[in-house]
Amino acid sequence: AKELGRPVEFVTCPQEAWVEAVVQGGFFPDWLAESVAYNFTVVKQGGFMHGTSPELLELWQPRRTMQQWIQEWAPTSPPPADAKTGQEYTVLVTGATGN
Repeated sequence: AKELGRPVEFVTCPQEAWVEAVVQGGFFPDWLAESVAYNFTVVKQGGFMHGTSPELLELWQPRRTMQQWIQEWAPTSPPPADAKTGQEYTVLVTGATGN
């Protein structure tokens, strides 16, 4: 929120609704949307919440921290809802909030 200069609201929607929205929006074909959405179930069950193994870090060090990644990509985030851009954005997130 600090990097964006505005509050961030996490919204949980049914996985099926997320799949439908990204397919209709042209972001993914249906088979890929279903595959990506599977990760939401894994995250909700605590998956992917581990550190990188020392063996992997010996092979490849991260290029940046998560904080650095956020600072890098925050400028490309859609503008605040009250901005007068003439374009509307909807963001659907499912599973990651644990709701």
